Amino acid sequence: MRKPKAIWNGQDFYVNFGDGTADGEGKYRSWDDALKFGFVTAGGGRWYSKPLENLQPGSRVFVNIPKHGFVGVGTVTATAVPIREFTVKVDGKQIPYLDASPSFEDVDAVVANADDPEMREIMVRVEWIKAVPKTEAFWEKGMFANQSSVCKLRNRFTLEHLAQHFELNE
Repeated sequence: MRKPKAIWNGQDFYVNFGDGTADGEGKYRSWDDALKFGFVTAGGGRWYSKPLENLQPGSRVFVNIPKHGFVGVGTVTATAVPIREFTVKVDGKQIPYLDASPSFEDVDAVVANADDPEMREIMVRVEWIKAVPKTEAFWEKGMFANQSSVCKLRNRFTLEHLAQHFELNE
């Protein structure tokens, strides 16, 4: 018999961030860029990108890089947009993210898919409360993980340990 789902607090989301710059997995996005410019992203099919549409301004996201751990917590400040519409501040000017010399490996493939509603990257602006490089990812046995790009985070154990680790005043 399945255990009933924990009650969701209406705010917290789990976000998978497929960054593979050090281990060859995700050639299509960079946690370093997300950290620098304030965003989460997913793409490569609507199954991956559509869940980002659940994130609304005010949502709190806890970001996990699979096989590494949690790397950040932040507040969503804008709704999801296609990668071509996402801008970042460089040298005091807002420019398209794709013109900001993204630091992921296969920029050409991302650009080639940027106009394809099925395959394009979708981006959500986030103001980081606390975020760290992938080398400082946090993980404890028993923490929640999921294959979806975004889902409601209800797991009390995970929430409590992340709040403590990221020094959130709960």
